Amino acid sequence: MNTGRYIFATFFMFAYLVPLSVIAVFSLCILRYISRHRGPVTVAAAADNTRTSAKKRQASRLLVLVVVIFAVLWLPLHIHLLVFYFGNTSDSPFYLVLSVLWNCLAYANSCVNPLIYDHMSKDFRDAFREVMRCSSSAAGAQRVEMEFHHRRHELQDVEQVSDALAARNIVSVHDEIELHNRITPQQSPN
Repeated sequence: MNTGRYIFATFFMFAYLVPLSVIAVFSLCILRYISRHRGPVTVAAAADNTRTSAKKRQASRLLVLVVVIFAVLWLPLHIHLLVFYFGNTSDSPFYLVLSVLWNCLAYANSCVNPLIYDHMSKDFRDAFREVMRCSSSAAGAQRVEMEFHHRRHELQDVEQVSDALAARNIVSVHDEIELHNRITPQQSPN
């Protein structure tokens, strides 16, 4: 029984406390960066300041919510395991149902984050819907292929313009050399 206690104490440490600490610390670092990061001060930036502040608040709430949800959903299972190995648990049917529920809550954390992002972020929601539309229909695949071809043609157009400008620059440099030779008197060797 002593080995089980060490195993579950270690499991609690590395499967709950360490991941919770890591996501909390990184989230705090991100929140700190978001709160300190300021864009250039211009008239246009001042007009967008309200929108930027709202996006910062939304990102902050999202990060805090992800950390809190992780902590809340995994904690009951870890408490149950610690109590099971370090204390006394009940054999009642109610407690058995609760232990199954705690397992379900813990594993539900894996599918809750996309729902949180969907609820909190319109950009995520729009991107997710677009991905679902593309993956659920042949038209989506065609749309992606057409976009690829469109981008490739745009790139070819840019390359052609770049080549034309380069050719024009070469002609321009050649013309400047000829003009310089005409203006500058030729010195004959003595």
